[in-house]
Amino acid sequence: GLSGVGKSSTLNAMFGTTLQISHTVACTKVLSEAEFELDVKTGLVAGEKVKIKVVDAPGLGESILSDPEYLRMYENHLAACDIVLWIFSANNRALALDQTYLQRFKPYFHKMVFAVNQVDAIIANGWNERINLPKNSTKILISEIISDRQEKIFEAIAQKTTVIEFSAERGYRLQKL
Repeated sequence: GLSGVGKSSTLNAMFGTTLQISHTVACTKVLSEAEFELDVKTGLVAGEKVKIKVVDAPGLGESILSDPEYLRMYENHLAACDIVLWIFSANNRALALDQTYLQRFKPYFHKMVFAVNQVDAIIANGWNERINLPKNSTKILISEIISDRQEKIFEAIAQKTTVIEFSAERGYRLQKL
């Protein structure tokens, strides 16, 4: 995804990693890997341990100087991934860059999961702190954003998909993601 959407923050929240993050400047410059052994709680392999490798990637669109190198990193690595998580920001309606990158990465669409991070920051005072859920007014806005991102993905690669809303900072819907 683009620079600043919370890729590293998401991995930190989901897997307890300590990847460097910044709210002001891009800090992920190379692919960073972390390996885990997880206990499966449900499903066909419940009770078994599985190994997972998570790879954090630099944010695209950071600068015209770094983009060619970052794009090479992505293209060299995506084929080896089982799942590719593409993250959008809830607060960014300018999606032409995302669409351009998604067209470039269309061969990997079948393994892509799409998500919108930072849904807790859509509007001031739009979050119920006590129960860690969006207020009703924010839920409506989140629905609009999800529909918009689905439409923009379809415009780019002519395929329908599901988009999951979440907040890495608040841990909201990480289990669903």
